[in-house]
Amino acid sequence: MNASSKRNVPKGRQAAPWARVCYGIDDGTGCAVRAERSGRRVSWTEVPLRDAAQAAQADNAALAAGMPVGLAIAAWVGAPFPSPRKAQRVFPTLLDIQLPFPLEDCLYGFSETVKLSAGETFFPLSDGTPGAADREQPYSVASLACAARTADVEQRLSGLSDSGIDPHVLDHEGVALWTQALREHTVGAADGGLRAVVLLRGEDGLMAIGRGTHFWSAHRIRFGEPAAIDRYLRAQLSQIGVGADERPPVDWFWAGTGLADGQPGALLRSEVELRWPGTSTTVASPEAFLARALATRALVPGPLRVNLRTGALSHSGATSRTHRAYMRAAVVLFLAGAMLCGGAAWWESAIAARQDALNKGFQSRLNRIVGFPVQAKGATALLIAERERAERAETRAPLADAFRPSLLTVLQDALPAIGQHDVHVGRFDLSSGRLAVKGDAPSVAAIHALRDAIMAMGYGASITVGDENDARTEFVLDAIREDRDE
Repeated sequence: MNASSKRNVPKGRQAAPWARVCYGIDDGTGCAVRAERSGRRVSWTEVPLRDAAQAAQADNAALAAGMPVGLAIAAWVGAPFPSPRKAQRVFPTLLDIQLPFPLEDCLYGFSETVKLSAGETFFPLSDGTPGAADREQPYSVASLACAARTADVEQRLSGLSDSGIDPHVLDHEGVALWTQALREHTVGAADGGLRAVVLLRGEDGLMAIGRGTHFWSAHRIRFGEPAAIDRYLRAQLSQIGVGADERPPVDWFWAGTGLADGQPGALLRSEVELRWPGTSTTVASPEAFLARALATRALVPGPLRVNLRTGALSHSGATSRTHRAYMRAAVVLFLAGAMLCGGAAWWESAIAARQDALNKGFQSRLNRIVGFPVQAKGATALLIAERERAERAETRAPLADAFRPSLLTVLQDALPAIGQHDVHVGRFDLSSGRLAVKGDAPSVAAIHALRDAIMAMGYGASITVGDENDARTEFVLDAIREDRDE
């Protein structure tokens, strides 16, 4: 495994920092969501697409739409400089080399920079990128470039305007698919395997390819061309030296429409999984996946954020609100600094008088915690108190367990759902706050129905669908109680 997969992924700035609410719009599937930020968490509900623009105006919220893959390009560029600032100055020139049209005719942006070690091949930098094939510097800096011709952006905005939609953010649909899959299905620190996120809608769809946490490329696909997906994977793997006869496993994530048994999306999925076996997961609420991805990227910071509505085509309202948000942050920092400077003088004069009182108060509380006078001071006294608290907690643990709900109650609720959907159970694990089922069912729809029944019991559930044997489909269901989430 390449060591770069263990590196923390840098975080980019959200596209609408002024907004707490954002409406994400996927006009390809005819779906829209209302997403609201609370700290780092985002909650969302699906709304009618026709009402999204008017509702956003009433909420004083942001509107986020996507720029289709094919009209928008996403490609890594790298420079053999150890300094990110120096590399950023040459990124536009490097991007100009890769584009099939002049950079002057484009709107573009770059993600946060990533440092790569010498000879690293984890990012598929194209042959046109200086330093991609042979880096003489000990480090190089890479950044994901997103670009679209100005005329294509204008045409996209005009089409949205005809539907009454004037988005503040115009994101890259393929990159949005990738980052939302990372958010909802995280990658372990030691996991550097291939991942593919597929969104199906209408007669075609989108596919984002990457490895571990790192995005590689995005492509348009059609239902009737499973071989095209094969070609896209091969093209990317060849850039990192994988032979044409090798077929590494792929973690597949499926979203969009037409995924039910017998529908075109399900047929394409089965053909693709035969060519590239691996785990295969249908995301939660697949129709709304891209819409909530666009809204999430606008509201919270994360990797590979981009807004192609920039320059002369920037949304005037979004620009002014972003400026005001940054001004408010600067004022808060200034006032906080002034208060700290003024308070420092007062604190120095009061600290000596309060020190004795704090020491006495600390010793008194410590004595009450352990139940007897503690002669030790400082860190040793804290260690004694912590040990005593741990011993008391261990003593009270049986009493606390007695008041928790019985696992028999959960079992009585789960068994009817398993029987109702004709599920054959191979393994059933039940513990406090967690439920895992491995077995097979007559169809994917039955597996989803079982997942919905488990979620109705207060669990957050995910499923992994495996091979189909003797007209039954293997699966693994993993569920955790919602009240145990962060």
